[in-house]
Amino acid sequence: MKTVAIYGRVSTAGQSPESQLQECRAYAERCGYEVVATYTDTIKVSPNAKPTIFNLDLMKFAGQIKGLLRKDDLVLEVRKN
Repeated sequence: MKTVAIYGRVSTAGQSPESQLQECRAYAERCGYEVVATYTDTIKVSPNAKPTIFNLDLMKFAGQIKGLLRKDDLVLEVRKN
């Protein structure tokens, strides 16, 4: 089974990433992916400065995950090594 992490991000403290996470979990289940980690950021930053992305890149480098699921606007993105 392919291992993946899920990443959700919102730009203000009053928002919740839960709907993004639920959609990613459902997609992972449909595709037969094993979700081994879920991360969220609640911060407005530039696309290259997301704090959690560094941890996810380390997990990919260490072979702990093979892909990353994230909901960005209306597109579900699957990033692979």
